[in-house]
Amino acid sequence: MDRARNLASQLGKPFRFIINEAMRSGLNTLDKTRSSKIYRMPSRNMGLRSGVSLENVGELLEKIEEHEKRS
Repeated sequence: MDRARNLASQLGKPFRFIINEAMRSGLNTLDKTRSSKIYRMPSRNMGLRSGVSLENVGELLEKIEEHEKRS
């Protein structure tokens, strides 16, 4: 409310005008956000070998390091 009062004073506009413009602007933004399409990518099988899990990153890194040492 204070920001709206200060802005009204700075612009020399009625407080009511500032509130109405802020509401219109906010509602327009919400409408645009709601109407924008959300794109979803289909999930893909990452092709992990059996016995490999992404649940434990530390364990996965150890396996990668072991594989690199052997190569």
